[in-house]
Amino acid sequence: MNFVERNAKRGFGQPVITGRGLTVFSVVSFAYYKDDMNFFLNEFDLSKEEMKSAILYCKNRQCKLIDSPSDRYCVGCILRSISEGWKSIQDDFIESDGISISKNNGTVYLGTKEELEDDEFGVMGWVLAEAVEKKWLL
Repeated sequence: MNFVERNAKRGFGQPVITGRGLTVFSVVSFAYYKDDMNFFLNEFDLSKEEMKSAILYCKNRQCKLIDSPSDRYCVGCILRSISEGWKSIQDDFIESDGISISKNNGTVYLGTKEELEDDEFGVMGWVLAEAVEKKWLL
């Protein structure tokens, strides 16, 4: 059963757990970083079936099926950044000892350029979803 919907009034067109504002990407990314599935499910008041549905939705990139002008990709996923025309910022920074500094205005980021890129540009949600599926044998 599919527990994922897109609704302009819930999640602003992002794929969410049906009847809730919890995005698919939130489920995937939090599940990726958590080590205890039961704690995770309780924390978000999710059933295992809802979580599986979100993981499979993301893994299979079903979000690419745009049905409505209000449909959006999840915040945090690289597909959202690409669809909005974002460009890589790696060339705008120099990195030294794990700290990134902007070439233009001296903005400092306490992390590598790769970490900065992930924070600003997003990550490949489907890769996280594949890892979660393997991690928890869904």
